[in-house]
Parts: sequence; structure tokens; C-alpha cells
Amino acid sequence: MAMNFTPVETKKANEYVFEQIENLILSGQLKPGDKLPSERDLMEIYKRSHPTIREALRMLESSNYIRVIPGGGAEVCYNSTEGIQESIGELLEFRRVSITDIYLFAKLAEPEFIKQTIQHYTWEDLVSLEELCEAMENSTDDAVDYTIKMFTFHVELMKATHNPLLYVFWNTMERFWTSEKLQRDFGSIQIQDIRLLQAANRDILDAIRKEEPERAASLVRVCWENWQMAEPDKEDR
Repeated sequence: MAMNFTPVETKKANEYVFEQIENLILSGQLKPGDKLPSERDLMEIYKRSHPTIREALRMLESSNYIRVIPGGGAEVCYNSTEGIQESIGELLEFRRVSITDIYLFAKLAEPEFIKQTIQHYTWEDLVSLEELCEAMENSTDDAVDYTIKMFTFHVELMKATHNPLLYVFWNTMERFWTSEKLQRDFGSIQIQDIRLLQAANRDILDAIRKEEPERAASLVRVCWENWQMAEPDKEDR
């Protein structure tokens, strides 16, 4: 079974090995019953020592992601988050959650969560974010298309916290940021300057690379102040 296991460069190698395997489990790429590579293979994949790999596996086991089978390696025992995401999605849909509600949540919460991204992001996360930012750069002439890509960029920023709760919640919310809903609600969207908005999003990556959490949080606020959505009247809610 081919999985996207990749080497990690970090001072806290055991934590990042843990987080990368955790990510594969949470994303459903590794499913209950799948076996992990042997400890020797993991040492080769991550270019790390046996104690580092052993500690990462111990962390995964204590978090109930895997179980170690005596003489038989380790296998995934954590149920996929798909069911949880479906439940959250159904709840949001049932409550008729609007894109405005999601916008207000992101505007208030993301500046704090971005600080966790700076603490826990991986090289792979940064590469993905850079690719998304480049795609946004090529969409600044189409506000709806740009917004869809910008939302995906910000969802990936939150996934890069490697916080399982945030991962599940933001991954679920992403489905509500669709072209159909944006087209329907676009009269309520006010982008002050899409070029400045893109510059702020691009600078978020620079703040992440330089590990400047307060600057990153400030830039996230700038993004949501530039991309605004009018709050509905109370009687319309």
C-alpha cells in the first residue's frame, strides 16, 4: 500500500512524525485495519533514529490512533472522522447556517488559531499553502473564483495547526463555501481591494516562515477586514 510518508526536518522529530501519521489517519488515507510500515522502514522514510520512531509510535498508541500487535507491527485502530464530519455537516445544514455565519466565525477565531499553525506546520503544509496562494494570484480578476480559492487557503491554514478538532471542523465548513452559495450571496460581499487582499494573504506565508505569530494574526485580521460580508438584520436570521 503506497502512502505519502515523507522525511521530516525538525528539532522535535518524534512529534512531527506523530503528526504526519496522525494526519494520514485523520484524512482517511490510513484506515482502521491498515498496517503501518515497520519501525525499520519508518526509520528509513523519516531518516530518524530508532528511539525517535519508537517514541512517535508510543504517542500514536497512547492517543488511540494505533495498536501495537506483538510480533506483528502496528495497525490503525482509530475510526475515520468521516462520520463525525457528516454529523457536523448535517447539523450545520439543518440549522441553515449561512455563509455569513461562517465568515463571522472565521473573522473572530482564525487570528488566534493561526498562532498554532506557526507552532505546528510542516514543510509539506507550507508547500501546499504556497501553491494555493499562487492559484489565488491568478484569480484576482474574478472575485467569486478568488474567494473560493481564498477560503480553501484559509482552511488549509487551519488544518496546518494539526489540531484534530480544528481539522475536522474546518474541513466540514469548507463544503459550505461553494460557488453556488457565493453567487447567491455575492451582493452581501464587499471586497475593498482584491490586490491588497492578495498581498495580505501572501504576507501571511511570510509571517509563518519567519515564525511571527502576532504579525500573522494581524494579517489574518486585515484579510477579513478587506473581505467583508454584511451582517443580516436580526429579523432576517
